[in-house]
Amino acid sequence: MQLSVVIVHYKVPAHLEQCLCSLKRAIAGLSAEVIVVDNDPELSGQPELPNRFPDVRWIVAGKNLGFAAGCNMGWRLAKGENILFLNPDTLVTPSAIAQCFSALDRADAIGCRLINGRGVFLPESKRDIPHLQSAAFKITGLAALFPSSPLFNQYAMGEMDEKSSGEVNVLTGAFMLVRRQVLEKLGGFDESFFLYGEDIDFCKRMKEAGFVIRYEGEKAVIHCKGASSSDKGSAYFHHFYRAMSVYVGKYYSFPAAQLLQMIVFGVQWFHRLLHSTKKWLFPQEMIDYQKANWVLIGEKNEAESLAEKFRNKWGHGLRLTIIDPGTTDPKNRIPENAVVVYCIGQFSIELAIDQVEQMKGARVSLYWHVNSCSIAGSGHSYLFSC
Repeated sequence: MQLSVVIVHYKVPAHLEQCLCSLKRAIAGLSAEVIVVDNDPELSGQPELPNRFPDVRWIVAGKNLGFAAGCNMGWRLAKGENILFLNPDTLVTPSAIAQCFSALDRADAIGCRLINGRGVFLPESKRDIPHLQSAAFKITGLAALFPSSPLFNQYAMGEMDEKSSGEVNVLTGAFMLVRRQVLEKLGGFDESFFLYGEDIDFCKRMKEAGFVIRYEGEKAVIHCKGASSSDKGSAYFHHFYRAMSVYVGKYYSFPAAQLLQMIVFGVQWFHRLLHSTKKWLFPQEMIDYQKANWVLIGEKNEAESLAEKFRNKWGHGLRLTIIDPGTTDPKNRIPENAVVVYCIGQFSIELAIDQVEQMKGARVSLYWHVNSCSIAGSGHSYLFSC
């Protein structure tokens, strides 16, 4: 078998459904399997998902094992020569899978360009191994001020264009294609990392073992990012900074490790305070579905079927506009305050990515595959009755 896709799921059924729909098209023609390790045994309100995707191997963990342990459970049960670790809040294209497979003769692990649901590039797609200087530049904001600087933004490899390709040191676990033999030699992910940091640690161990890691930037994959921890509550801060502490404890010795862990603790509480202040000053935008200016982009009949789902869920007084890209260029017809839903069917996910990258961050963008029972995007998701 050429490929096993391993997805660790936790309480994001709408995103997971859209991910599985995109995968069905993306891996067609390959000898492949999809494995979902479900860290949420209740399936969060959509228990019929396993029945709707009978070709997917569903592994119920019984509890939240964490991302690293869930990935290890998945790949050890997999049959593929290559393992693709994939977040449930991603949308994958056939061209992205093809570009990564074509690079397997040059590398042992491959990642690709990730964008969020609004088309903005995610810098964690390609990174360097973190060290004290790069961490200081990131914490102080210098990396964000000088995103293309090889000095200030060395952690995100600012000197490397996002659409270029080449060897890197760290990929994100949201999309990482790895040869099975690499996982077997290294033992997979370090389960000391519950959530976050396991991808950095794994890539560091790959580099130390002499394996080649490559980034392919031509084709993009959508990563709605943080769906399983989108509220950034106390659990998010706990897991994120705990991962930093675990990494420091693993790779630094006394007294540097203890000093750095104290700094991590201080930064965590500063970040909590800053986040709370921003949340108070700039509340997260919420979609008022009855007042929203909905724009459905896709083949007319397919978009009409989604419009009917909207009316059945929220009533017939909705503001709904349908744009068929086959007959109309949507770019100049979408109001600034619109909530855009891309209807993926005859209108492909590749075309949706082209559209959302052109508008880059300007509007809320959601995604719906034809005949699916949900819509999902960065920060938002909805389930429909099917």
